[in-house]
Amino acid sequence: MQSEPETVCNVAISFDRCKITSVTCSCGNKDIFYCAHVVALSLYRIRKPDQVKLHLPISETLFQMNRDQLQKLVQYLIT
Repeated sequence: MQSEPETVCNVAISFDRCKITSVTCSCGNKDIFYCAHVVALSLYRIRKPDQVKLHLPISETLFQMNRDQLQKLVQYLIT
């Protein structure tokens, strides 16, 4: 029995307040339902949350900075 060649898909899922707000997948499936890759990543994220790399939004990063760090950032952006 012949199997399909393995393909790599890049999947990104955005959350806001514990709800999925957007998904992208490089597989190209454009349907009203999520593709199998998005579903698989979602299940993997639920089962092994420490194994999935998270990218915090910039607002969260700014919120964690102290006054001096924020001032340095603003000065850097101005220059």
